[in-house]
Order: sequence, then C-alpha cells, then structure tokens
Amino acid sequence: MPIGATTYRLVYGKGCHLPVKLSRCMLWVVKNINLDYECASKQRKLNLCELEGLRDEAYECSSAYKDKMKRDHDAKMKRKTFEEWKRVWLYNSRLKLFPGKLKSKWTGPYQVKRVDKFGELEI
Repeated sequence: MPIGATTYRLVYGKGCHLPVKLSRCMLWVVKNINLDYECASKQRKLNLCELEGLRDEAYECSSAYKDKMKRDHDAKMKRKTFEEWKRVWLYNSRLKLFPGKLKSKWTGPYQVKRVDKFGELEI
C-alpha cells in the first residue's frame, strides 16, 4: 500500500476487522496458494492475458459506440450553402461559456467574398 492505508480505511475512516474464524481461513488459503509458485505464476499470467482481452474488447466497443454517435450527429447536421456577396453573421464560440447577460454571441453582418469547394469562406 503506497499511501499507507487500505481502501476500506480511506472510505470509512477506520480499519476493517474480520472475525477470527474468517481471518484464519483466509490465512490458510493464502498459504496454500503461495506454496506452489509455478502454479500461482501460471494463474497470474492467465489472468493478465484475460484482462488484456477484456481491455481490447472494451476498446472496440467504445470505438464502435463513438463511430455510431458521430454518424448520428453528422446525419442531423444540415449542410449550408453560401454564395458570394451574400451577407452572413459570424458566431463567436468563445462567448459560449461565459456570455454577458445581454451580450450577443453573433457579430456582423459580413459579406462573403469567396467560397471554396470544401465550404471555406472568406469574409
């Protein structure tokens, strides 16, 4: 324990006291497991491989979930088309978190000078 306290003590503020009978059984189990170091090391390696497999599976599931959420979000977005010399308003996203009480997030109007094929505007 690098911090010098058990997790039980951190949560509840006092040490965990097990019944004597249970603690003796636990000591017996620990002694029996630790006697066969080769078996314990094989079991530990198997547990680590299993844990790595679970992590990979969780990563794949989260990746698939993120892809689905992105696809759903992109499907809801409407594609805007802009024409040259039209007037547009510019949205200031920095005011999103702390806008003033009556401060507008929009500035403008500006005139569109050039539109690129990827939707980039020069105003």
